[in-house]
Amino acid sequence: ASAASARSADWTPFVYPTQVDAACGSTVVHVTFPDAKEFQRFLPQPDGTVVQQITGTLYTTFATDSGSSITVNLSGPEKNILYPNGDVETIGMGRYGNGLSPEQAAELGTPQIFFTTGKIDVITHPDGSITPVTVPNHVTDICATLGAG
Repeated sequence: ASAASARSADWTPFVYPTQVDAACGSTVVHVTFPDAKEFQRFLPQPDGTVVQQITGTLYTTFATDSGSSITVNLSGPEKNILYPNGDVETIGMGRYGNGLSPEQAAELGTPQIFFTTGKIDVITHPDGSITPVTVPNHVTDICATLGAG
C-alpha cells in the first residue's frame, strides 16, 4: 500500500479475483493475476458522473487445460467514466486487456480475448452492447496465441 499512500489517501487497492474463466470458442481459458499491484480512486463529478482511475502493475496469465499459456503485462493505466445513464466508458492507455462475449467482440471488431497497445476507448452500455470510440491498430488475439478457438 505504500505506492497508494505516496499518492494520497483516496487511492485504494484494486482487488482482482483469484481466477476468471473465459472462452476461446469451445476452449476454456483460465485467467489469473500473478502480479496485481494496481490502485484505484473514484472522482465524483458535479453532473453525477464518476471517474475511476486505475494505475499500478498488472501481469495477467491466460492458460488452457492443454497447457498452453501466456503472461502479459497489462499495467495500463486505465480510466473508467461511469455515467448517470449506466454507460461506462473505458479508456485504456499503454497495454490493456479484455475478454468479451462473441457479440461484443463483433461490435468492437476485436478478438474475443485480446490485449492492445496504445489508446483504446470503448463505451459499454447497460444492455451489454459496446460502442467503439477508438480501437488501436495493435491488437493481439490471445486465443490465437494460445492455439485455442
